[in-house]
Amino acid sequence: MTLFELISRITSGELDDQLKKLYGSSERNIMKNRARYLSAAENFSRLYPECDEIRVFSVGGAFEISGGWTEAQNGKILAASVNADIIAIAALNNEDKMNFAFDKSEKFTIDTGNLPENEKDIKAAAVAEMIRIFEENGIAYGGLDVYISSEIPEMAGESAAFEVISAMIINGFFGENRFNAAELAEILNESDVNSRCIDRAVCANGGIILADFVDSNTAEMNKIGFDFSGTGYSLCVTSTGDMVSELLSENTTEKMSSIAKELGCTAICDVDESEFYSNIHLLRDKFSDKDVLNAVYFLDEIKCTAESAEALEYGDTDSFFNCVSRAGENMVRILQNSDCLSDKAVQSLLLANAVGRKFTDGNGAVRICKNGAGDFVAAFMPYYLADEYQMKMDEIFGKSSCQQYGIRNAGCFEFG
Repeated sequence: MTLFELISRITSGELDDQLKKLYGSSERNIMKNRARYLSAAENFSRLYPECDEIRVFSVGGAFEISGGWTEAQNGKILAASVNADIIAIAALNNEDKMNFAFDKSEKFTIDTGNLPENEKDIKAAAVAEMIRIFEENGIAYGGLDVYISSEIPEMAGESAAFEVISAMIINGFFGENRFNAAELAEILNESDVNSRCIDRAVCANGGIILADFVDSNTAEMNKIGFDFSGTGYSLCVTSTGDMVSELLSENTTEKMSSIAKELGCTAICDVDESEFYSNIHLLRDKFSDKDVLNAVYFLDEIKCTAESAEALEYGDTDSFFNCVSRAGENMVRILQNSDCLSDKAVQSLLLANAVGRKFTDGNGAVRICKNGAGDFVAAFMPYYLADEYQMKMDEIFGKSSCQQYGIRNAGCFEFG
């Protein structure tokens, strides 16, 4: 379609059905995103006035729900795509250059005839690496003009979403959509791009994904066949601005591997739970109680993650919420017994968690979560409580501390 046709279809409401697939059916969301796409079209026109035919793309962000911190120990992570997304308007140009411009005034150009080897800009380096990977897969490339607008916070897989949408654009224009969403994620996993494999898989495929890790960089990805949009719950994410890194430290990972080795395994998540508890008295002879408690966290977290995924497969939201709550209680117990309890970071997260639990009062679930880029409190909040909860969290932790999201089923999406 042309830029004029895009603007006409947005203003007439012709694209509303497609917008509903991405952002939900509320009038507020539709009107907001109409305005957003119109603004993107205007910016694209200003930056690239000579362009004719365009294509429009969208990729959602990703939040981890359960299993955070376990991938280094062959664990499992349950993560969901959300309706905060990155959108792109793109068109071919007659130059051997790929021009990328962003809503935050950032710009870069890739000379496709002379790909940079040591590009310092992370996004430019990712695009250059993708071009090399596609070339190895037999795709010839040319010039592009791209405008990108993102509403994805850093902690929600922003880097992964950018990588996925860039790969999607190259695949669409030059590969004639040879690769599907899952294959695009796999291609990115072959590269040296910046993000984590779980984030790329969730952004590319949409919905809720269970990742079963063979090692910290390799996992079997399974999309859960459950549509969360009909449950009546929002995912409310509160960032207190603090992080807890203790359970992610290299020392902790080494200790978990050492405990696993004592029990005949290479990673703590491979240890049989009954054997672990049968040998706690022996483990205490060689490891501190804090190390043993961390092992308890890993074993409980991986169990709750698997059970959460199973509950969703059966459409049992009550069991899912119970699993998330159990995992959250385990996280609180570990943090309360950690050396960093006196740190403001831990206290603020515990406070946010406590307030969230008071709000849900058995309806939904609340827990402290870990994404690759930050710690946060995730709350599955009934629609009728979500606005009030968001206001309270903003009042306590500052304006815009809490954001509401819907679970997005669509992965890589191109407007037709």
